[in-house]
Amino acid sequence: MRILILFVSLALFTAIAAAQEKCKLNLNEAPKLHNVRLGMSAEEATRAFQNRIKVKAKSDGQSSFFKNFIKKRAKGNLAGIRAIFLRFYRGRIYQIELFYEEDHRWRDLESLLDDYSIQNNFPREFWQTKFEYASAKCMGFSLKADYKLNPHIQLTDDVAAKLVKNAREK
Repeated sequence: MRILILFVSLALFTAIAAAQEKCKLNLNEAPKLHNVRLGMSAEEATRAFQNRIKVKAKSDGQSSFFKNFIKKRAKGNLAGIRAIFLRFYRGRIYQIELFYEEDHRWRDLESLLDDYSIQNNFPREFWQTKFEYASAKCMGFSLKADYKLNPHIQLTDDVAAKLVKNAREK
């Protein structure tokens, strides 16, 4: 009986530890969102979207780019995307936010996370899910996802985001 209790306790501890695995990936190892990576310029993002949209950033290097496909659905490599939001700091992308069509290939948040993790070789156990929201915190970047209104995923360079926030507060 003692061996059984010890075995069950060990299995439970191992499962809890695995579920709470910390992401040790750094910013250079951050996954991409639809071929777009953190740190890209507007021109590089345009190429990543296969020139289907022209990404523009203000010359001061701090701006946002927004494109939606509400009236006319996206096609080609952008199929399934409802809206794209890119935020720039010093001319480089520090945040990528994609909203997908509700009828895209996922039925719920879990299937979105599973698919994203497989497609980007991002370990599924890094995601923490609570109240239909998911997040993954790594070394210098973070991911957020939800399926409230439309499937949505956001990738952020946390250091640059903090610099932007501090600059706005001054």
